[in-house]
Amino acid sequence: AVRMKCSTWADYLELHTSNLSRGGLFVPSRMTAPVGTELAIELTLPDGTVVELPGEVVHVSEGGGAM
Repeated sequence: AVRMKCSTWADYLELHTSNLSRGGLFVPSRMTAPVGTELAIELTLPDGTVVELPGEVVHVSEGGGAM
């Protein structure tokens, strides 16, 4: 589970991803934000631990509305 928020969204988005690597995180979503937008990210690990991370949009996929 992933929760993400940026300044242009009213609240956190509740999302899911399995695409997490050292290079970044791909999260499919209908909401988008411009490249360079800072994000607050909360990852829930399998043991229930929540990890809070800063993030930044570096790519937006066309047609997928994904970050």
